[in-house]
Amino acid sequence: MTNWAQFGILLAIYLIESVKYCLGTEIFFRRTIRRKWIFAVGFAVLTVGLLTVDFGYEEAMLFMYGVVFAGLAIGMRQGGKGKGADVFLLILLMTSLDETISAVTKFFAEGMGESGRVTYPKTLVDTVILLIFLYIIKAIKGRYRNRKTLDKPKVTVLISSSWFLTMLVIGVLNYVRVYIGNERLRVAIGMVTTIACMGFFLLTLVLISFYEETEKTKRELLIEKDLKEKQVAYFHKLLEKEEETRKFRHDIGNHLIVLSELTVTGDIDRVKSYLEKISGHLLEIRNKTYVTGNELLDIMLSDTISGVCKREQVHVLGEFHCLEQLEEIDLCTIFYNLLSNAVEALEKMEEDKRYFMIEMVKGERNFAVILKNPVNEVVKMDRSGLPKTTKGETEYHGMGLKNVVEAMEKNNGEMEISCEQKEFMVRLYFPRKTPIQGNENR
Repeated sequence: MTNWAQFGILLAIYLIESVKYCLGTEIFFRRTIRRKWIFAVGFAVLTVGLLTVDFGYEEAMLFMYGVVFAGLAIGMRQGGKGKGADVFLLILLMTSLDETISAVTKFFAEGMGESGRVTYPKTLVDTVILLIFLYIIKAIKGRYRNRKTLDKPKVTVLISSSWFLTMLVIGVLNYVRVYIGNERLRVAIGMVTTIACMGFFLLTLVLISFYEETEKTKRELLIEKDLKEKQVAYFHKLLEKEEETRKFRHDIGNHLIVLSELTVTGDIDRVKSYLEKISGHLLEIRNKTYVTGNELLDIMLSDTISGVCKREQVHVLGEFHCLEQLEEIDLCTIFYNLLSNAVEALEKMEEDKRYFMIEMVKGERNFAVILKNPVNEVVKMDRSGLPKTTKGETEYHGMGLKNVVEAMEKNNGEMEISCEQKEFMVRLYFPRKTPIQGNENR
């Protein structure tokens, strides 16, 4: 390249492009380029190449972007499988912004009577404008960093707007091609619009899939957070129970002395009254926790059922055996939703009519868990076998049971729900990996 003005502009474009892609990596992927010195090496390579080879505009720009992309790939912090995909996505994003800025500046240039032809100065101006735009995006993201992420309605609006704009452009292209005399060009435009429709359709499917996975992850994180809080509360109850037990053991000698003296005096009524107080205290200590054989299930029972039922109204039968294939997050999803529904039903019952039973039966091929609680009225089931909602917010009510179904299917389990004579019953069947000798539960 012998034109020194173009040479200087191209080097300036390279520097701005390097900053632009570093900034884009930070904005869109929340990463930083670790090896920034690679762009200095690229600057030297670009300089030597431009001085030794007489490039035209297209060749020079292609060579310059090749150096930028190579530096970007080498300088990315993340290694392994994800790096190539990140570089590719960033290039797509930046290219889209480049073309948008270029089209806008070309439109204004032609509107002012100037040539919209692509030149080195125009490319430099477009690159500077895009860099400023990226800094604005960075400032906005920094300001709203602590705000909540987009909810479903906003995501729907964004996707719908993108669909509308894309369909508008495709419609204009289809309209314009009717007036084009070149048959091959008309066919080419038709193919391009068809490919654009298919591409955007696939992109929308991917976005919806990502959104659903994100929502699922949010739900799991909320369950995990809630579980951790309940674990802390449960351990506090255990410590409190242990402390009260220790105090009772410490005072048992004094209680025996008092009872001995009361017995000597022959005051049987006071002996009975004193024994009732001691028994009540022991019962209060015993009521602190439930024991099912699974710590997480104990926590959930203590947190939910103990708030609406007295100890004598809760029946824990059997022992929850460890299921290797059942992850903690699935266990919590299944039982916390079912227990929450039981609590909701029990709160509507009179206190003396409340009860809750959880029975755990180990069979040869299945491990069964049966939950029972009374209801005010017989619950009707829908076609899927789940209870029909009686609430106004049908979009959200029932999501708990759907999550239970999803967790059971994930673990190859089955759930059966029935309601007879105002007793609501849920049967859960978990497959056992290692069959044992004995009678089957199912």
